Amino acid sequence: PVVHIRWYVDKNLIKLWKNLTNLLEKMNSEGLIINYKKDLNWQPKTTLAFNDSSYNKLSEILEITRNIEFNDPMEIKSFSLYEYTKNGGEKNIKNFL
Repeated sequence: PVVHIRWYVDKNLIKLWKNLTNLLEKMNSEGLIINYKKDLNWQPKTTLAFNDSSYNKLSEILEITRNIEFNDPMEIKSFSLYEYTKNGGEKNIKNFL
C-alpha cells in the first residue's frame, strides 16, 4: 500500500507548480532530462509510505499520522530533482536552494 497526504491547492502552490514546470521544460530542452511532459492532471501530495510498508503495517502507519496537524503553512527552502529506475534506484540530478 501507498500512503499519501494531499495538499490544499492554493495560488502559491499553483505558482510553484508553474515555475517547476517551466524549469523542467527548460531542462528538457537543454538535454539535462529527457522525455519530460507537462502533467495537466497534477495532484500535489506527499508520499509517506511506499515500498517500505505492508498491509499488516498499514493500520500502524495510519495511527501514527492521525494526530499530526497537517493544516499549518509550509515553507519550502529547497528541493531536489531525482531520476528513478527499478534497477538503478534513485539518482540525484540537481538540487535547488
